[in-house]
Amino acid sequence: MKKLLAISLLSLYLLTLTEVGQLIKLPLLVDHFIEHKEKDQNLSLLDFLAMHYSHSHTPDADDLKLPFKSHNGCISLNIWPTE
Repeated sequence: MKKLLAISLLSLYLLTLTEVGQLIKLPLLVDHFIEHKEKDQNLSLLDFLAMHYSHSHTPDADDLKLPFKSHNGCISLNIWPTE
């Protein structure tokens, strides 16, 4: 029972207070890659990632749905008591 509770709390922490929740968006990345691949058969995965994650790319509305393109506003604060 303790192990299940520990795993549940750790999962909740990782999904809500870190960017690990962005991994849930990976299917959107795959779908978007497939769309681009249908338009250009010579497009490699590395070219696609460079195109969408480089600083020179201007994102459109679909691009902002991709993982790690936007932040979910997670804030993690460590407050240490001062003496």
